[in-house]
Amino acid sequence: MLEQDSGFIGDDLAWQADALCAEPRYRADDWFENGRKATDRAKRTCMACLVQRECLSYAIAGEITEGVWGALTGPERARLIDAGITAEAVLAYGPHAFAGLRAEHERELDARVERIRFGGIV
Repeated sequence: MLEQDSGFIGDDLAWQADALCAEPRYRADDWFENGRKATDRAKRTCMACLVQRECLSYAIAGEITEGVWGALTGPERARLIDAGITAEAVLAYGPHAFAGLRAEHERELDARVERIRFGGIV
């Protein structure tokens, strides 16, 4: 996976050294093949990887459209981007960034409602 160059230059790519896909026991082709079996193998490996959030964030920030990055395919990442999910949100919430941001928004709304109910200023 790390052999592909997205053209994105990040500030700190040290996380790549900890990526499971960088280990020789994994087939790098799995991350860039279109077959279901290869994609599933890549996703399973990503789900166990300690730097999954950094990887997915890197792919979103770099607008990488090919391959599996952070356990998501190009079309899956495109759906996150279309929903307004940023690389920063992915770092905070991981692949479930949409749900995390929604929960954060709901907490903010709940706090506003409570302030209104108890005479506070919104």
